[in-house]
Amino acid sequence: MFFKSMPTIRYNIDEKPRIVTDIFRRIIFTNYQNSKLALQEYYVRDGETPETVSYNFYGTSYYHWLVLAINNMVDVPNEWPRRTAALFEYTESKYGQNNASDVHHYILKKDVNGKDVEEEIIVDYDAAKLSSGDIEMVTNYNYELGLNDDKRQIYLLLPTYVGEAVSTYKRLMAQ
Repeated sequence: MFFKSMPTIRYNIDEKPRIVTDIFRRIIFTNYQNSKLALQEYYVRDGETPETVSYNFYGTSYYHWLVLAINNMVDVPNEWPRRTAALFEYTESKYGQNNASDVHHYILKKDVNGKDVEEEIIVDYDAAKLSSGDIEMVTNYNYELGLNDDKRQIYLLLPTYVGEAVSTYKRLMAQ
């Protein structure tokens, strides 16, 4: 349904005009995204894919595209959370072999009064503050792990609104 609803365009392939699906056409579901009543928060567990999330929530993997569209995701390999087992390999490929445990940055843990800081504040290296516990080192792997964990919190369109969303998608794609 996702690709079948997309319009076609004329495109030259090997110097010959062909009719192909316009995969660059997108619909953004802002009406639903702006309404907390139409959405439910969902935490993506390790190893889940858009298809499995769709199956677990809607009872069919057919709406995997809706899971992605509601969360405004187009680059699944980079925007969907990676498996924890694959995250170390990704970190090594991004920062270089054997660099996963290298320092990415330092964060402030305690303020000037010695109280715990609630938000992470990136700071410069200071040996005295590091040894006293006022700042903490964040490795490349832990940084990527944090980014990956942030990606796990998504929203799902409540089943009540799915029929309306699908018909709106088809109507807008036909224009």
